[in-house]
Amino acid sequence: MTDEEKRIQIKREAYLKIKKSKSEDRSKQSRKKWRDQNQEKTKTHDTFNYALRSGKLTKKPCAICGKIKVEGHHPDHSKPLEAVFLCKRHHLGWHRFKRQLQRVLDKLNVNLTQPGRR
Repeated sequence: MTDEEKRIQIKREAYLKIKKSKSEDRSKQSRKKWRDQNQEKTKTHDTFNYALRSGKLTKKPCAICGKIKVEGHHPDHSKPLEAVFLCKRHHLGWHRFKRQLQRVLDKLNVNLTQPGRR
């Protein structure tokens, strides 16, 4: 590798390091903003994750397909230890379905949202 190539490589690595740092900062800011705007959900997630780490709760297979790698879905955020375990695919599918249903209800001017549910 020539001196010029080394110089270019060092510049590129420095640029990528700065770019990565800025991206991480934006991610941190975004997460903090979400946590500040969704305090009930944040408390639910924190309580749920603590219960998993401490062994109070154990993960179960996906309620739909039986996959082992799962996420907790909280139908009611006021009950942090009551979660349905779903794989990534079915968890995203559930939220997609819920958004589509809400759009239809909005068009029909129907409100079925209950306090504590989202």
